[in-house]
Amino acid sequence: MDRRTAWDGGMNRASMAAGRVPALLRRRQSPGSGRPVPRSPRRTATPRAALAAGLLVLVLLAAGVSLLPVRAAADGRGDPLDPKTAIHELLYAERFDAILAAASALDSVDLPLERQVEILRGAAAVHLLRSLRKPNPADEEAARAAMRTMLALDPRADFVPGYRYPVKVHELFGEVHRAWMETRAHPADPTRIAVAPFYLIDLGAGERFDWQAFADALTFIVTTDLEVVPGLVLLSREHMDAIRSELSLASESDLVSAKNRIRLQELLSASSFIYGEVQALPGDEIWLELRWVATETGATLLARHGARRVRHGRDLLDLEREVVVDDFIPAMISALGLAAGEPGAARAREHFARKLSLAAGGDTYLRYLASVSAAAEAETDGNIELAIDYWRAASEALPGYAAPHERLEALRLQQAYAPQSDEAAQPNND
Repeated sequence: MDRRTAWDGGMNRASMAAGRVPALLRRRQSPGSGRPVPRSPRRTATPRAALAAGLLVLVLLAAGVSLLPVRAAADGRGDPLDPKTAIHELLYAERFDAILAAASALDSVDLPLERQVEILRGAAAVHLLRSLRKPNPADEEAARAAMRTMLALDPRADFVPGYRYPVKVHELFGEVHRAWMETRAHPADPTRIAVAPFYLIDLGAGERFDWQAFADALTFIVTTDLEVVPGLVLLSREHMDAIRSELSLASESDLVSAKNRIRLQELLSASSFIYGEVQALPGDEIWLELRWVATETGATLLARHGARRVRHGRDLLDLEREVVVDDFIPAMISALGLAAGEPGAARAREHFARKLSLAAGGDTYLRYLASVSAAAEAETDGNIELAIDYWRAASEALPGYAAPHERLEALRLQQAYAPQSDEAAQPNND
């Protein structure tokens, strides 16, 4: 059965506009029948549910809770050479000329290395987006040149966090990075780590929750938990999507096979990868295990697990904190000998605490996970318009949490700069 049919109330564009989102809760009973309501990916909420949703919005507004995502910068304003200005926000605001001017000025200004790389990321993305909109070899070569300059400045450079950038950017950088690696004898970078899929093992779980959706969302969830640790080069689902045609990831055994591990190392230069397993047990008990595996040998470098009976979204948050934030991340920092040390682990805990403050109430986190899972599936299917809708729902589920908003903006750019005919109108840049 198509997994999308398992949602308890899917989203179409009209329901999205009304703010209704799918939930990880997936079964309801027909009144008086005792039978499950047939599930449909296009089913809209009932009038009673719509009224309840409207009342909830009024309550939140009365309490002063914003329903709009908070941008990392003031609507893309600011000087690109100012380290306080977020380059990716300028990119989302399509201030392309400002980004390119900053890249042109790098030789004449004194900026920290990390800032120079960030500006070059933006410039490469600008040139590539323009070349996608209207094929132009000069623009694509300028994108490649900016990427090569990034690597010349910092051999560890990549487009991270991956969700900030369209997949086409990752595809091109993969080509540039592999060609660059072929000309240099660089040892494997132990901090270059891919986040692979999580797999579900159903051991008799009940029908209340869609645990496949939870497993599918975990790649993004673990990425956002880990990315705040200084010193890691985290290759996320977006990097994996850029090479998906080269790998077989249908099962856990496929992922850890020698053939796929070698290809993962060749295509992403990943010295290791993280993946996991979700075991769904009777009584809505969930066993979550994370594994960190060496790409070359297949050896398990670290494994951590935990279990919890789930009744509400807060239970999943507590499981995530126990296994990922409080156990796995500190152990990985220690194993890598990262300079971040305990401050890096503390930063991960603080980041999680902010998410917890937004998601702890009721089933908020269940709605967030469901939206993330559906968005990732839509992206994999190539349905960018639907993915944008789901990422918007994820962003609205946790207002103020930057990651889903940034993925939404990256896809908006990808959609806006899809190939067009010569007669198509050109966008304003600055």
